[in-house]
Amino acid sequence: MSGEGAALQRAARDIVALSTLPAAWRGYSAQQIADDLADVLLHMADLDLVHVALQAGEVVSATRTRRPDDASDPRVQTAIALLQQSRTFEPQTIRDPLGSDRSLRALAIPGEENTDQGLIAASSNGAFPTAADRLLLTLGLNQARIAVGHQRAERLQEENILLRGEIDERLMMGSVIGVSAAMRAVLSAVDQVAPTGTTVLITGETGTGKELIAREIHRRSPRAEGPMIAVHSAALPSSLIASELFGHERGAFTGALQRRAGRFELASRGTIFLDEIGELPPETQLALLRVLQERTFERVGGTQTLRTDARVVAATHRDLQKMVREGTFREDLYYRLTVFPIHIPPLRERRGDIPPLVEHFTRVFARRLDKTIRRISRASMSRLTAYSWPGNVRELENVIERAVILTRGEELIVSAALFPPSSGTKRGALPRRLDEIEKAAIEDALTESKGRIGGPAGAAERLGMRRTTLYSKLARHRLNPARFKTS
Repeated sequence: MSGEGAALQRAARDIVALSTLPAAWRGYSAQQIADDLADVLLHMADLDLVHVALQAGEVVSATRTRRPDDASDPRVQTAIALLQQSRTFEPQTIRDPLGSDRSLRALAIPGEENTDQGLIAASSNGAFPTAADRLLLTLGLNQARIAVGHQRAERLQEENILLRGEIDERLMMGSVIGVSAAMRAVLSAVDQVAPTGTTVLITGETGTGKELIAREIHRRSPRAEGPMIAVHSAALPSSLIASELFGHERGAFTGALQRRAGRFELASRGTIFLDEIGELPPETQLALLRVLQERTFERVGGTQTLRTDARVVAATHRDLQKMVREGTFREDLYYRLTVFPIHIPPLRERRGDIPPLVEHFTRVFARRLDKTIRRISRASMSRLTAYSWPGNVRELENVIERAVILTRGEELIVSAALFPPSSGTKRGALPRRLDEIEKAAIEDALTESKGRIGGPAGAAERLGMRRTTLYSKLARHRLNPARFKTS
């Protein structure tokens, strides 16, 4: 075979090898892709110098030379900068930047957005760059661009899915409704803290609307254009909470087939809402403390230190001070979280908020069920304001939804049958039998959905309730969706 034929055959093998790189790069960071491409091209094209720069939100770059130590030599970096500044994309001859008497043939391939992003290659071979060299270098750079583009698209897609869910929840509930002095004090605190980047801890009984207040903080903050990412700790197996928060590398544990960004990465430039913070296991508490102190973390199974600027808003219905005394919650984390505490009183302590909430939920469910309801009976409103509402706003919402379904005319009737016996007396909770029925229904839905909460045919959809409502009920009934995944 002639020399030209052998060169063409070698080039064909190299092209095939380059075409497989995106599959190998799946799960790599943009920096890892740049490093790998530089290593591959240095040897594949027999180069003395190669510099790769990729756009991935910011420019990441990698430089390689025949002797690894030379890549960081200031003279090499100066030569690269001069080639970038020359804006010349035709082959040119330059002096060897390391000071030898030889010259190098250099070629710059521009990036898509500006000429500082792209590829620079240099070789002591006087015939460089041949047509095969150009093809290999251009193909390698394009493959890297495609891989980084897919990576960014996947991250945006995942973020958009999360955001669509958050937007749906916001549209369903509307803004915070409260006319009582207690709720005006809460909203005043929201107005004060929202413009800052301060960590907020929201406390209150289950169903008081802690997540809604967290959304108001985000909505009124300078981060409102960024994502609001919610993590419901009580609904996650303790073994997966760290992966959910911080992400994981490929192979970090069984089933981790590719790298996955965590919620702290997805919440960049936005807000992360950590619901039921008291449910975090000790090792995750330590990792969260580091995030609050240093704004850094590592993915599960990874060694690269990542930074986050996500604002943390946490919530709990538990007594964290008592947990600190009992040794189940870190004291240093508690003080990091309680920079600006906001307590939401239970509904029984702000009965003045019941009438406007009833009117709001009636409008929402009447519209959804295509009914016309113009008024609420006086007896019904008296019954609603007299009840103790152990389940708070969430229980009120559920009662109004059932009442709207049962109402035939234009006047909302909330019958006594919708309340547990002796409502407003000392017990103030749903009867045990109703609790058992509700728990059994949730277990059936989880079994049918194989532990999936949201999405089409998920447990929430099967039960006809919002995801946040189901998360709360899972915590109350101490149900872990993970145990239904193999059912």
